[in-house]
Amino acid sequence: MWKSNRLGIRCIVQWGVHVFNARQRLAVLGGGGAVGLSAIQLASAAGADVACTCGMRSMERVKAAGATRVIDYATVASEDLKHQFKGQFDAVLDTIGMEETEEAGVEMLKPGGHYMTLQGEVVKLADLYGLVLGGARAAANLFQKQLLYKNSHGIGSTYVYAAGGRCWISEG
Repeated sequence: MWKSNRLGIRCIVQWGVHVFNARQRLAVLGGGGAVGLSAIQLASAAGADVACTCGMRSMERVKAAGATRVIDYATVASEDLKHQFKGQFDAVLDTIGMEETEEAGVEMLKPGGHYMTLQGEVVKLADLYGLVLGGARAAANLFQKQLLYKNSHGIGSTYVYAAGGRCWISEG
């Protein structure tokens, strides 16, 4: 678990160098974990305005880390998030990586915004089809999504692969 968190944090730092700027708005879906908290701290230190979702137990911790708006995920559905915050963020970090959070995260972005997830299809498809076939299917799906998001929403997307102590970022 610790190694996984370190990799996630390292990937956030690499992504943040390219994405976070002062006066930008960042949404972190799943801000209460180690990776989400690190992203909140980094973006807040860079001058970004940070909103996040988390559970009730993490609300004070994410506020202390620099989140200016905190939403209890148990009281607001992903469907409501995407409508309530449609087009309001420059970047969205989705540490949860479910279909619902990806859909909400993409809708929350401004045109030209940037979506990133650390979870999702690579692991799911590797579990289903094995590493080689699952990895190939995931790569094809992610490339298709990157094209779709670029064409339909005018946004970039980033998918992070972390293994063996290294972090690879695929941006589109």
